[in-house]
Amino acid sequence: MNLTTTGAVATSAGIAIGNTLEAVIGAELVNRFAAGSASFERPQGVIRFAALMVPATAISASVGLFSLWAGGLAESSRMLVVWLTWFLGDLGGALIFTPLIVLWSRKAGRRPVPGGALEGVALAVILGVIAWVVFHGNMPASFAVLPPLVWAALRFGRRGAASAAVATSLIALFGTLQEGGPFAQDSINESLLMLQLFVTVITLTALVLAAGTRERQRVELDLMRSRGELEEQVRKRTASLADAVEKLQKSRSVLNDAQQVAHIGSWEWDILANKVAWSDELYRIYGLEPETVEITYESYIARVHPEDCESVASSIRAALEGNEDFEFEERITRPGGEVRVLQSKGYVIRDESGLPRRMIGTCHDITERKRDELELERRMDELHRSNRELSMLSYAASHDLKEPLRTIVSNVQLIESRLREINEPEIRRSAGFVFEGVRRMNELIDDLLEYSIADRPSAGEVESSQAMADAVDRLKSAIQETDARIDVGPLPRVVVGQARLAGLFQNLLSNSIKYRHDGRVPEIRVSATREGSMWRFDVADNGRGFDPDDAEKVFVIFERLNADHGVPGTGLGLAICRRIVEAQGGRIWAQSEPGRGSVFRFTLPAVSPQPSQESVPSPISA
Repeated sequence: MNLTTTGAVATSAGIAIGNTLEAVIGAELVNRFAAGSASFERPQGVIRFAALMVPATAISASVGLFSLWAGGLAESSRMLVVWLTWFLGDLGGALIFTPLIVLWSRKAGRRPVPGGALEGVALAVILGVIAWVVFHGNMPASFAVLPPLVWAALRFGRRGAASAAVATSLIALFGTLQEGGPFAQDSINESLLMLQLFVTVITLTALVLAAGTRERQRVELDLMRSRGELEEQVRKRTASLADAVEKLQKSRSVLNDAQQVAHIGSWEWDILANKVAWSDELYRIYGLEPETVEITYESYIARVHPEDCESVASSIRAALEGNEDFEFEERITRPGGEVRVLQSKGYVIRDESGLPRRMIGTCHDITERKRDELELERRMDELHRSNRELSMLSYAASHDLKEPLRTIVSNVQLIESRLREINEPEIRRSAGFVFEGVRRMNELIDDLLEYSIADRPSAGEVESSQAMADAVDRLKSAIQETDARIDVGPLPRVVVGQARLAGLFQNLLSNSIKYRHDGRVPEIRVSATREGSMWRFDVADNGRGFDPDDAEKVFVIFERLNADHGVPGTGLGLAICRRIVEAQGGRIWAQSEPGRGSVFRFTLPAVSPQPSQESVPSPISA
């Protein structure tokens, strides 16, 4: 097109470059700084769009005019007028037609106006008549076109405003070109300049008004939506509050019932007002009817047992002065003179400055529990005394039995030597029963003596490996007879006497050998593991084992399992082991399954500090 008007290829190319730069730069500016195609949704967006079009159209006018001047087609004296005309023409076209194209190319964002078709026709007729009269007649009042534009902006939104502005601009342009309307001048350029300024102003005014109306409607819609959501939240919150109140009332009822069952009352002390609120159960604990007496700190102290008043007041003062939580026992005196024992707990609530404002707590009536504790303590003292007396009696009886037993043994041995000279099988068999009975009696008395003193703590420290070596040496005959294999890992130094620990190991090893599985060579593994302040010893074997339900039964005195029939023993060995371990503050237990062996575990106090691995004696085996 430029080639047909200017007649020069270079000039046409320069104008084309300017127009291209205008479109590219304008689009980039609008997309980056004015929300792109959404620029016309808000008044500030319209203004930004108009402001950004100024430099874009100025580039087009400048490049195009320079191309004309370089090609000798523009006079230097008219450069400013031509540039201004070119600039305003491009700016007006951008501001008038761009919104129309953008808005009608996008999906409609508002609902159709009720009766909009008829109203739109009326608006078009009125706008056309007024614009025709103003710009084709001699009516100088150009502002007469503003009311229809305002009508279009308010009722038909941004599309309506852009369409009305374009229609008005076209009517005004044709009228001015025919030398009609208020902007007709002697010079056509001056007329077009005035017209361009006018249509630019009315277009921006209509678009800003339409965008502002759209923004107001959006805000109103958001407010209505927010109001609906708020009303719904208020409704839900009200329902939730009513439900919470109902649950609170139920909770208070349940709490009162629970307090009555547990004999626990609650209280709250308003320190500034010196008023104490008691629960119903607390009134009952004090022997009062609920809500019949006003409680203050002084009236509360007056109900405390005289011997406990000072300690109670001291505990409360300490809590107020710094200790947030407190707990103490107190005795109270009921109106009839009955004394009850309470366990009181509570805490202090302070304000921002750290001053105590309230104190909240509970009182538990533990009178019956204290009576039970005193009775239990009395019975435990009696039991301990009875056990001590029984142990002393057992020791004395066993010790005294040893002397006549020695006489019996010596005489039985004499009889046995004489019977060798007599060839009477019946007499010798009867004598054998006597000899075996004497042997078992001697063994039982020895075990009773050991059992009677096993519950006494043993002082001293010992290397477990040395005690284990002593036990293995005592069982050397049984080990050789059964070909038993004993694997002993590293053992520590523990707090117990040498003889006690050797006896403990001897009983456990002997138990594993006696209860070996038929057809198996006895295999026993001894190991130790550190557990806090204690060492845990494991004595595991591959013997016949026993039912796991009998794991506790095997430690009961004189208790022997059915599987023990035919195995010699007094039923005291494992009971002695328990007494030795528990006397040192440890514990002993067993794990087993029939046919799969047993593991006896016990704990003993470790020597402090814990020895290093290097100090643990090396393992032994037998």
